[in-house]
Amino acid sequence: MNSKRIILSTLLIVLNYSSQIFAANYTCTVTSNNANFGNFNPLNYSASTTTATFTVSCPLNSGVLIANESVVITFSQGNAGSFTRYMTSGANKLSYNLYKDNNYTQVLGDGTGSTYNISASGTVYAIYGTPQMSFTVYGKIPSQPNAVKGSYSDNIIITVTYQ
Repeated sequence: MNSKRIILSTLLIVLNYSSQIFAANYTCTVTSNNANFGNFNPLNYSASTTTATFTVSCPLNSGVLIANESVVITFSQGNAGSFTRYMTSGANKLSYNLYKDNNYTQVLGDGTGSTYNISASGTVYAIYGTPQMSFTVYGKIPSQPNAVKGSYSDNIIITVTYQ
């Protein structure tokens, strides 16, 4: 009986202490593979799609971490300065967008206007490891028969806010 009380008491201390460690000492990073559309042929008169995966990682230096965390993940406007995004190749532009869903209806942004962010919550648990969450982003270039040949790109900043 005393053994169980000690374990329970220790567990409660670890939970309280770990939550403070998470808030005070964690530096989380976001890594992503590029949303690479490959070669886009404007004469196909069809859309081109791709996916990208990004991961939010919170490296654990030592100990045990058990915490219930909520995050909101937002996406910048990129070159366009609006959520009607485009990639550039010199002065040329190629429209595209990033979506939360594979039906390409929920434009990823900062949650304002008609854009969506990604909200996630759950228990982060690690024993000398790296707690992480992974998400898929869906990209789509609509049909653009007048597109000019070139190598197009855009830079999107992903921001993770812990709540």
